[in-house]
Amino acid sequence: NNAGTHQWALSQIMSLQPSSEGMVYFEYDRSIHVPGWNKMWEALTGEPSPSMVSRTFFIERLKKAGANFYSGIDWGYSNPSTCVTIAVDRKDNIYVIDAIGRTLTNDSDWVDIIKRNIHTKYDCQMYCPDSESKSGIDFFRKAELPVVEIDKGPGTVRDGINSVKKFLKVPGTNRDTKIYFAPDLFSAIPDVPGILEEMSLYHKETDQTGKILDDKNPVKEHDHYLDALRYVIYWLFGKKTGKFLMAGAEKEAKSSHIPSLEEIARMQGIQYTDNREQFTSMGKQDDKDPDDDPGAGGGSGGLKVAWT
Repeated sequence: NNAGTHQWALSQIMSLQPSSEGMVYFEYDRSIHVPGWNKMWEALTGEPSPSMVSRTFFIERLKKAGANFYSGIDWGYSNPSTCVTIAVDRKDNIYVIDAIGRTLTNDSDWVDIIKRNIHTKYDCQMYCPDSESKSGIDFFRKAELPVVEIDKGPGTVRDGINSVKKFLKVPGTNRDTKIYFAPDLFSAIPDVPGILEEMSLYHKETDQTGKILDDKNPVKEHDHYLDALRYVIYWLFGKKTGKFLMAGAEKEAKSSHIPSLEEIARMQGIQYTDNREQFTSMGKQDDKDPDDDPGAGGGSGGLKVAWT
């Protein structure tokens, strides 16, 4: 039993000896959970996909379908600060569509990067950062971005992991999943894992004999993106207590389901225009890849939110 050893980790990242032994997310199967843009389109629409679906085309389709976007954030410095962005459709399918990371970046600069590179693309409904950095949360507030202070009490790591697992393999089914990862999220930097590599590298603690310790939290490595993913999924779908923090307002919310836009608006005094319905009646002519049409313009569609 070499789970958790350097040899085990190296074999995993190099895909030489694939094994689920000791993996936290042993349910993860690249062929199922990273199926490609066309299969993700079919999961979203329930219809056959066009011949070639690109990232841009799929994101536009998510917005037209009324999907909402949320991000989890893990703080770092020598280790990367990370931001994982998901979209949730009306069937509660999760699409992990962005995962960015950067080392040697202070919290203020990281929030600025997120605002310029993530919020402008996806207009996220909520940001769910690691609540241990109070200053980081304050930078979100100063940037006028919607942020929640998530609960990190005893047992929340395990509860959060279980929340992710329920989407990787839906209970009571054979191999059904409700979470899909964008196919371009593999790391482009040798020996530096991205979120998809971490799915196979994140492993459980072991004792000196190699026995897996299921009652312990996982080893604190290869978890920078996965912690961010866990924060946002746990806040949306797990048993959680959180405080919505925005523009000086602070209210506590306890819920075990994804909050509706109306709930967020009511709790935060948010004004928004929900224009999703206009897209549900759009015809087939709208399902044309904007990447294939240089003249295609217009807005991103989906929900338009004005935070106050």
